[in-house]
Amino acid sequence: MGIIKDVYSLDPLVAKKTELFIQKCVENNTPVFIVETLREEITGLIYALQGRFDAKDTEINPDLFNELNRLRKKYKFWELTKEEFNKKVTTTLESNHLKGKALDFCPMKNGKLDWNAPLDVWEKCGKIAESIGFTWGGRWKRRDLPHIEWDK
Repeated sequence: MGIIKDVYSLDPLVAKKTELFIQKCVENNTPVFIVETLREEITGLIYALQGRFDAKDTEINPDLFNELNRLRKKYKFWELTKEEFNKKVTTTLESNHLKGKALDFCPMKNGKLDWNAPLDVWEKCGKIAESIGFTWGGRWKRRDLPHIEWDK
C-alpha cells in the first residue's frame, strides 16, 4: 500500500510516454523524479479525506485529525501536520491515477527533489509533457504543477 512510483504500473502506452517525458526532461537539463503513478482506491480515499473537515466537523469529533493520521499510518502514509490536514489535495475520486493514466513528478536539483523549484522549471517540464501529448495540471484553474495525465 501507500504511494506507487513504478512507471510500469501505468497503462502500457502511458508508461512509454512517461519514459519519453523523463528522457526529454534530462535532455533539456531538467531531470525529474516520478513520485506517484497508479493510485490504489484506498490511496484515493485517503487523499480525498484530507481537507474535507471544517470547524463544525472537528467540533463534533475533535479526534478527526488523529483518526485520519491513524488511517494514513495503517497504509504507510506520512503523518499530516494540522496545516496539511486542512489542505485539499484532490477534488475527485475519479482521478486518472486510478486508471493508470496519470502521474506526478518533481524536478530534481543536485540529485534531490526540488518541490520549491521556480515556476519556470515547472513550466518547462509541463511544456515537455504537453509536447508528448500529456495534459499538464499546471494549466488547470486549480493548478497542479506536478501532475500530468493521458486523457485521450
